[in-house]
Amino acid sequence: MTEKKLYTCDICKTDYADKEKAKQCEKNHKLLEKATIVGDYKSMGSIPIGEPIKIRVKFPNTDKWIEYKR
Repeated sequence: MTEKKLYTCDICKTDYADKEKAKQCEKNHKLLEKATIVGDYKSMGSIPIGEPIKIRVKFPNTDKWIEYKR
């Protein structure tokens, strides 16, 4: 029997044989808790459940906005 030891990124759940690569993976992810998030909405008649049609996200230390649409 062969025993394997893996390290898992706590954010994306990817397994790594190398502990340092798993740490790099975790540091690479931009966390939403530190981001500015702005939603664009339509009227209640258009989207009665009140969800945004578009979300813009801006992470710290950048001037770039990333836009997500449904």
